[in-house]
Amino acid sequence: MEKKRLEVEENLLKLWDTVLVNIDQRFGIKSPLKGLSPQIVSDERSDWPSSWDSKIEIEGKYIFLSNLVETPEQLRKAILSREALFNSLPQGVIPQVFLFDISCEYAIQQLDSEYAEKWATKWKKSSPDRLTKFRSVYKPEAIFSNLRKLSMESGLNQLVDRILQLESLQLDLSIEQWNRYLYRFVRTYPAELNDVELQIVDILLRTPDASREDIAQQLDLSTNWVGKTILDLRKKRQLREFQLLSFAALGIRVFHVILLSKPQTTRSIIDFIKLCPFVFSIHRLIMGSGGIFATLCIPDNKTNIEVFESMLQLAKEKGIIVRSIERNRVLRSFNFQSYSTDSSSWDIDWDRVSLEMSMIQESNIVDAYPLAFSDPPERITQCDHVDAHILVLFQRGITSIRNIRKVVKKRTSEIVKRVNRLRRLGVIKHLWELHHVGLNDNTILFTEKPLTENILSVLPNLLPYCYVDKGMSGKIAHRLRLPSGNSIDLASVFQDITSSPEIYPLGERIYGSWILSDFINEWNSYHGTWDIHEDRIHHWMHSLEHLW
Repeated sequence: MEKKRLEVEENLLKLWDTVLVNIDQRFGIKSPLKGLSPQIVSDERSDWPSSWDSKIEIEGKYIFLSNLVETPEQLRKAILSREALFNSLPQGVIPQVFLFDISCEYAIQQLDSEYAEKWATKWKKSSPDRLTKFRSVYKPEAIFSNLRKLSMESGLNQLVDRILQLESLQLDLSIEQWNRYLYRFVRTYPAELNDVELQIVDILLRTPDASREDIAQQLDLSTNWVGKTILDLRKKRQLREFQLLSFAALGIRVFHVILLSKPQTTRSIIDFIKLCPFVFSIHRLIMGSGGIFATLCIPDNKTNIEVFESMLQLAKEKGIIVRSIERNRVLRSFNFQSYSTDSSSWDIDWDRVSLEMSMIQESNIVDAYPLAFSDPPERITQCDHVDAHILVLFQRGITSIRNIRKVVKKRTSEIVKRVNRLRRLGVIKHLWELHHVGLNDNTILFTEKPLTENILSVLPNLLPYCYVDKGMSGKIAHRLRLPSGNSIDLASVFQDITSSPEIYPLGERIYGSWILSDFINEWNSYHGTWDIHEDRIHHWMHSLEHLW
């Protein structure tokens, strides 16, 4: 027994030296622990999972390591790796709770899948989810797991490098600041796409219902390889699948609204509109004099619409500049010709964009690039309360027949029949979205001028992601997703255009709470009509009276 203990302790010292060398080689950190003399001490928490709580202790020139004699070797290495990185990273730059999570992530990368699962379980218990003052939830194990799936080791390497840079700038982030920083880092992290992945994604974005067999035939690949590629992209959350509701089919009218004011009143504008029961989302405008971009979804009732119009009129009376468009027809376009799989980056030819716009302006070409808008589906009727319940579940993200059956309490065949009918009528739409490819700039272009609309028709053919909303009155709005920093490049192409649009770069989504269940009791599902959303409207209008 004593011999075994001595062997474990000797191996532990060798492992400690290896851990310090690995940290130095991977992160370029000259650990202050290297010059200390390691000593092994007995610890009653030597077996797993109690050894999770083992910490190193430093006294003068000595560093004391728990013997971890009963802990499996892989987990022993993970514990030492966590403690070594935690004590090697600069203290005081970010809160220690986050240093601990970063160190836990480094440790889990040393483990195979079996032990990684054990480690993740303890990590979740040790670092539970935390609600921030920004009303987001910090989920340490989940957010680092997502980063790992996206980037393997490189994401953590970049994050540690940024922490070292923050130290050199002598920045000290609060818990809330670091949480937002980490969230943005992971949300905008660009993962690589190879040629095959890009081709598969392109097909799915254009034809969401394409089967694995169809894609395999088009690309001359095996069905299994196509399925595996799609599964891998979904695990990384690069490729995301959605089953969405067509608001037009339900008789819900969608409006995009831009409210512009002086910077000091932007907060008032947010308060002005976020209490509106019809708000779907709000984004802050990040350039110019200040303002917001909001999307509202309003059940088509005369009083509901009148209240919305009264809100816009009140905003104008308060000196707020208002731009609005009711979405009638929609175009979604995707273009990957400027994406390089070699460098995993975008290189948009902005000179070409500018040239083609100038040519249209000079020659006054009408319909130079005809846009194929999709017509909205017919408003549905002859539905019942079961259909309504199914739609509420879909809007909440509950889309599998099995899970719907648990709530609706109907036979599987009955639910399948109803869902298929709703799909045929265009109420339930299937689509895919691509994320984590460096398209982090979101920009709105708005115009009411026919000539400008004609010039803007160039964009869906040349830019990566373009959503075009056309209103019945001729207004048009382009919602663009561009590579980071390209919003300025976009603005520059209009310097020689006499009829340029209004350009609004967007910040992060700051509010949004629209759910169908709040309105569904006001829907006459058989006739497809809506009653007034009375109680919340009155509360909102009363709040407006006291806002200014």
